[in-house]
Amino acid sequence: MCGIVGFSGDKDADLLSSMLACVAHRGRDEAIQSFPKGMNLGMNRLAVIDLSKHLYPMRYKNYWMIFNGEIYNYRELRHRLSQRGIRFQTTSDAEVILPLFDLYGVDALSKLEGMFALSIFDEHKNTLLLARDKAGEKPLYYAQNRYGVFFASELKSLLATKRVSRELNTHSLADFFYYGSLESEKTFLADVQRVRPSGYIQFDLNRGRKKNGRYWRFPRGSKSVVRTFSESLEILDALLRVSVQARTRADVEIGSFLSGGVDSSLLTYYAKLFHPTLRTFSVSFLDSAWSDESGYSRQVASFLGTNHTVVPCAANNLTTVVTHIGRYLDEPVVDPAALPTYLLAQKASQHLKVVLSGVGADELFGGYYRYLLRFLQGTPLRMLRFLQHNSRGLIKHYTAQKIWNVDELSHLLKIPYRLSASTLGHRFTNNPTFVRPMMAKDFRHYLGEQILMMQDKITMCHTLELRAPYLDTNIVQFSSQLPNSYLFRGIHGKYILRKLASRYLPPRIAWRLKRGFSPPLGRWLREEFREIVWESIDMLKPYQELINLEYCRTAARMHMSSAGNKGLRDKIWSLIVLARWLDEYRIVI
Repeated sequence: MCGIVGFSGDKDADLLSSMLACVAHRGRDEAIQSFPKGMNLGMNRLAVIDLSKHLYPMRYKNYWMIFNGEIYNYRELRHRLSQRGIRFQTTSDAEVILPLFDLYGVDALSKLEGMFALSIFDEHKNTLLLARDKAGEKPLYYAQNRYGVFFASELKSLLATKRVSRELNTHSLADFFYYGSLESEKTFLADVQRVRPSGYIQFDLNRGRKKNGRYWRFPRGSKSVVRTFSESLEILDALLRVSVQARTRADVEIGSFLSGGVDSSLLTYYAKLFHPTLRTFSVSFLDSAWSDESGYSRQVASFLGTNHTVVPCAANNLTTVVTHIGRYLDEPVVDPAALPTYLLAQKASQHLKVVLSGVGADELFGGYYRYLLRFLQGTPLRMLRFLQHNSRGLIKHYTAQKIWNVDELSHLLKIPYRLSASTLGHRFTNNPTFVRPMMAKDFRHYLGEQILMMQDKITMCHTLELRAPYLDTNIVQFSSQLPNSYLFRGIHGKYILRKLASRYLPPRIAWRLKRGFSPPLGRWLREEFREIVWESIDMLKPYQELINLEYCRTAARMHMSSAGNKGLRDKIWSLIVLARWLDEYRIVI
């Protein structure tokens, strides 16, 4: 895993060094600078496969590449390319990319199974390609202005150039306060955009033009493949084994985040098959019996025989994290799970470079309560027909985060705003069982633009690489072909996953209901973090022509005098995250 940066133009080693310094935490094994004509390329490398130095930038014919990520099917690709007479100089997984690109162009990206953000510079044509993996596990940002093209793994590197404006994209505020994150290529900076998951940007540097494209799309609306439940169960078992095995290939030790839920527990079972001395890590919320799942994680660790560590998580060891949350997240996201994830990653990084995560299982196998599982089960046909023509409001309600609703936004924001159009819309008109489109939207936006972004930034704060076996393309395709009855049964989502887990894990783990990975933040905001709340609202004073501070204070007072209101908790957290980010990077209007 790495941090990559670069920009077009004449050689400027000092500028490149300043960009690299901002992402030093993403890779501490090697710092690399290269200067092909008309381009500056930098990379901080975290070596996981092929630990030898001086591998980057990768070069092949007229191409130069820097790369952040892992390619899990590199052995198969390497074999295919070798049959075409291509010879390799290293054992690195990334070495297959440029020969593939030389043969297939941007279509090569769809052949890569893995997580990545990359840049490929063609020194003959003076073109630059930026691309991200299918799900969006690895981030990549860029700016194109009168100084040229700049790109980086994190926003802070772009700001360090002093050639990218710190001006706030005021249109981002409504989406952020409504959804909890941004759902498009736009960012909070007026001058900066992001490469979308499964997307690429091609720059013609001679003409100053760019072209956007997608090389893969989530298989929404896939027709169910006729298989018995037993056949599907065997296929899922095989797919998960292969995916976990591929994601545990490394020349360093690998561990696993283990919450004690079905997703992470099942992955840990498979990982233990390939790594008998596997380390696992979980969080214990010392002051919240409801949030604390460490008892379950201990049961699984004991059952599987892992080397388990429980990390205590309390408000008093998170104060510094909260005050600097803008720096750690790099971009505002309303996800309280960032706090325990920070402590987990901090502890794991003392022992490992790589951990597995169960992220993605909920979106692919129907794990969230908002999918209305019990509501859809047994719904009369006449009600389904009614929903067919009247579902848009329900869909909007149950798929959006809706941190602040539309009425609240009209009081919170002092500027005209327009929410980004939902990508769902018309798809429900002819689809009365609309759970699948909801899941597809969550995969593309909630997972791709919020959860994965948060997890990458927080784990890489500690130079820790996170791998997600459920996001294997074959598993994504397989899940899209399953009938809903294989996903939802009674009060359970992820039914087929639970059935598989019951083969290898205790029933109390396989069938327990989902709680979610969330700290007792509401109480912390009323008590230990009370002063941070008021301080954060005061930090918004430079932006009071955009945001109604008195309305913010009213919401904070309501939260301080209430208990158990998750909606108020998330509203206050959104203000803290935004305020800390604006202050950290000295963002201007």
